[in-house]
Amino acid sequence: MRLLRDIVLPVLLVLGVSWPWVRGGSASLQPGLLDFAEWLTLLPAVRSNLPLLLPALLVRSSLAVAVWVLMLYGEQMTDTRLRWFYRVVGVGFVAALLPPVDFFRGAFDDINYQQQFVIFIAAASGIIGAIGLRRWLQLRIHAAITGILAVVAILLAVGGLLWGYDILVRYEVMMVIGEGIGVYVLAQGMLAFANFVRQSATQTAA
Repeated sequence: MRLLRDIVLPVLLVLGVSWPWVRGGSASLQPGLLDFAEWLTLLPAVRSNLPLLLPALLVRSSLAVAVWVLMLYGEQMTDTRLRWFYRVVGVGFVAALLPPVDFFRGAFDDINYQQQFVIFIAAASGIIGAIGLRRWLQLRIHAAITGILAVVAILLAVGGLLWGYDILVRYEVMMVIGEGIGVYVLAQGMLAFANFVRQSATQTAA
């Protein structure tokens, strides 16, 4: 049962990132987390009035924090194969946060590309950091950090979504909130809860 849970959790997070965060009238208007963030950077209200592209920043930052949560949970596993499974999923998320090739060809002054690159670095540090901290943090502190980060990821995601949705409504873009955000929040909550349960079971056994 525990093995099944540990396999399902990263899959659930992948679905939460990939499934639509908002839904329009056609298949092309059903963006997941990353496409939704990209949409927000294209809106004139965001480009002109929010120089840091804040709604997109919140959504993308949520995924960077989610990588930390996923990796902190995965690195505490005793099964090496499961640890590598979580690492592969984490690397996939990090790769998805990379800015386009144009950024590396000289488009360094594009604020959208700059944002993507900074968040890419933050997410990549989650993989390195979680691996490095695995043997240094006490389990209780580890569980607390993971839980706090999961809450932060949820708040960033929900805040960015609602802010972006409000902007879309002002532009009279007919959208409804999709199931992706619900699955994403569920995955974050389950990761934090599973980590707490594991920490409690370890303390009881000791």
